[in-house]
Amino acid sequence: MGKKRKKKIYTTLKKIKHKHVNKPLNIISSINNPRCLSCNNRVAVHHHRFTCTCCGVSYLKKDINGDLV
Repeated sequence: MGKKRKKKIYTTLKKIKHKHVNKPLNIISSINNPRCLSCNNRVAVHHHRFTCTCCGVSYLKKDINGDLV
């Protein structure tokens, strides 16, 4: 009869699984977006400009002092 084999000792950590995170709908946050002056559609908000996806017009954002962001 043979002996039992020794249990293997793992040297690396176990893989951390991805956790699902619920996010609010984007349509709810885009309701407050400004509208385009020429075609009255909602504009996309970027960090330094607003862009209309329908007519392609871009409006630059300004800070409180009136300087471009």
